[in-house]
Amino acid sequence: MKSKRAQLQLRFFGVDRVRVEPNEAYKPSEALPTVCPDITIGVQEGPAENECTVAMEVSIQEGADLAVPIEAVPYFLAIRAIGLFKVDAGLDDKTRFWLMQMNAPAILYGLARAEVCHLTERNRYGHFLLPCVDFIGMAREMLEAAEQKKQESSE
Repeated sequence: MKSKRAQLQLRFFGVDRVRVEPNEAYKPSEALPTVCPDITIGVQEGPAENECTVAMEVSIQEGADLAVPIEAVPYFLAIRAIGLFKVDAGLDDKTRFWLMQMNAPAILYGLARAEVCHLTERNRYGHFLLPCVDFIGMAREMLEAAEQKKQESSE
C-alpha cells in the first residue's frame, strides 16, 4: 500500500526538561499493575502561519495519585517534550482540533517514551517503557468538558 502524506508534520522536536529517579520501594513482579503517567498538554499557535507548538509534560511523581501500589513504580520521572508542527492550510476547526489534541501529543509521547526507555536502560531497575496511552479518549474528554462548560455558561 502506498503511503499518504499526513495533514500534520513534525518540524522540530526537543526535550527541555528530564528527571529520572529510581524508586527505593520498588519490588519487581510480573503481577504488579502498570502505572499510568500524568500528562499535561499545551497547544499554542506557532511562529508562522499554519504552525503550532505543542508542549507535553509526562510525569510519574512520588506522592501523586498513582492508582497502583508504590512497589509497582520502578522510577519517578518527569519529561517535557516540545514539538513544532505544520498543519495543512484550509482545514476546518474540528480537524485542526483533533490533529492538535490527539495526533500531535501521540507523536510527542512516542518520542518521550523512547527517551525515557533510553535513559533508564542502564539504571538500577533496567529499561522502563511508559505504557501506551489513549489520546483519543483524552481528546474526547477535553472536548466534552469544553462543551459542558459552554452549556453551563449559556444557562
